[in-house]
Formats: sequence, structure tokens, C-alpha cells
Amino acid sequence: MKKQILSFALAVLLACSAFSLSACGGSSFQVPDGELQLYVENTLRKESANRSSFHWDAVHQPDSELHRDIVTLTVDLESTYVTRSFAAIVTYQYDRTTDLWSLVDESKWHLTGFALKDSLLGRWEYDGDGTGYINVTEVSGTRLTLDYELSFAPASVGFTAPPDAVLHFNGSATVGDDHAPSGLGNKRDMFTFYVDLPQGYRYSTSSGGGDSPMPISFFLDFGEGISTFLGVRVIYDP
Repeated sequence: MKKQILSFALAVLLACSAFSLSACGGSSFQVPDGELQLYVENTLRKESANRSSFHWDAVHQPDSELHRDIVTLTVDLESTYVTRSFAAIVTYQYDRTTDLWSLVDESKWHLTGFALKDSLLGRWEYDGDGTGYINVTEVSGTRLTLDYELSFAPASVGFTAPPDAVLHFNGSATVGDDHAPSGLGNKRDMFTFYVDLPQGYRYSTSSGGGDSPMPISFFLDFGEGISTFLGVRVIYDP
């Protein structure tokens, strides 16, 4: 009976030796989840990213000979109006003498997914140099379909008085950003659609101006929604 017990103990010992990074002896064959979660949380903190609502996952590629684990990390950042997904690759080295894993290499986080949410549906008041609203009627991926009604009182150049007529614009548009913000700490994105100006009118913005069509640009704050429109002035200049 003692021989059988000794034989079994020897077999377990040999198995642990053969798989030095296995669960035997308390060592881990791959980086512990706690270590990876700490890395993710520290990264989000450094990037000032939203840490109140996120989900992370890991895919391991352990190498028992090199005592190394290459891990592909994915993180989903949830905001009220947007879900963004990121990925990065980190490499950890295992030290058997200390039974510790150490980070030895890391890549930059890159955006893998950007999706607007249905919570954007509905009316948003225009807060630029005119009055009116936009009404989001459809959300699909990174694109918004909207209706709008906007009014602008033109300024004049070289005349004693501006024209009495206020310009009114109404219609629909589909807007999107094929180059969504790629940083973990980004908190907003910009969208633009265009309206046609009548002859004799032009527009002016903080970054320039021109003739028709006139851009209507707004920011989508991932947590606050559509709240800021870029300033644009309509100018009567025949």
C-alpha cells in the first residue's frame, strides 16, 4: 500500500515538473486575471477614460518554455450614447524564483468598434447662431439619420441695414464619422451636414467661411448627447 502511495506522489511530482507553469505547486500557466484587471484599470485611469462602465476580456498565448504569456486584451467602454471597443497586446514574463509575473511589453490600444446607441433618437435643440432643432430618426453603427428645421437672421456687409428676411432651412440628412475617435480618453465626436444658401449669401465660422453649401456641425458628447453646435453666421453679401 505504501508503495502505491509513493508511486502516486512521484507521478504527481513528475507531472508538475513537466508543466512548470501549470497550476501545480501554486504557479500559474498564464497571467492571473487579477494582474490583467489591474493593468486595464490603471491604463483607463491614466487615459482619463470612463471607468464606471466597462467590460474587459483576455485571450492568452502562453509559452511554457519561455515562461511567458502573450495576452490580447479587449475593452468595451460603455457611455450613455456610444459603445467603443479597444484592443491591445501585452506580454508578461514569469519568474519562478519569486512566483511573480512582470509586464515586459505592451502595444498601443487601438479602436476596434464604435457604435452609436438608440438613446440618441429624438429632438435636440440647436444652440448655435441660429434657432431650431435637429431630430434624430435613425441610428445605425456610426451614422445618424436626422430631420432638421433651422432659422438664421443674416448679418450684412457694406450695407446700412441687413435684409429683413430670415433664412429658413428644413430637410433631412445622414451624417457619420468613418474615423471615430480612437483614443481611450476621447469623450466626444463631431458630425456635419450641409444646407444650401441662396445667391448673395455666404457663411462665416471660427475656422473660415465660404459660399454655399453651409456646414452645420455639432458635437456628440458620449455621456451628454448632442449639446454643442459649432458657431456659423449667415452673411448677406451680394
